[in-house]
Amino acid sequence: MDKLSGSLFMNGIFMGLFRYSMNLTIGFLDINVKRLGRKFAHFMADALAAFAISIYVVIYLLDLQHEYSFISRASILSVIGFCSILYTTNGLASNELFPTAIRNTSYSFGQVLSRIGVVLAPQLFVLGNIWELLPYLTLLVLAVADALFFQFNVFETKGKPMLSKFPSKEERIFYGRIPFRRRQEKRDVELLPREGKMIMFKIE
Repeated sequence: MDKLSGSLFMNGIFMGLFRYSMNLTIGFLDINVKRLGRKFAHFMADALAAFAISIYVVIYLLDLQHEYSFISRASILSVIGFCSILYTTNGLASNELFPTAIRNTSYSFGQVLSRIGVVLAPQLFVLGNIWELLPYLTLLVLAVADALFFQFNVFETKGKPMLSKFPSKEERIFYGRIPFRRRQEKRDVELLPREGKMIMFKIE
């Protein structure tokens, strides 16, 4: 922040207002535009962040920082606003993807990882000692990778009923793919009535 042109306080004000406006905009669109799902909002946030970083990289490579100082500053600060949408969509998706039994756990786990990212993110700019543009190029690659991973590995959850039970064994990702695991092994506990009034537990 302190390396950007302009006043540190004005940069902070611009960043805060832009983040606030982005969150209000995505909230309004989410309510009023049914086709705007979690995946599309996430993809647009990553795409806009990557585009803003690309603008800064091009200005730097063309050595036009002084002529376009406002554009370069606005592009970097806007990345923070676009990334705030990612926090919103990730939080919603984590609540809607997982069954009720672990919904709070999944959201908490996502929050823990986001806090770890907050701690590690500033260290990324140590790469600037190698080349000044290297941190921004790294962020560009991460934005593109995050957009692709979310698009191809997470299904749309908006407007769909939330899960209330775990998937069956056949639907699990690693079921039957671990060699040392016996596929016929069952750990389900069933209540089996016997003659008389006695009820016993049986584990197959």
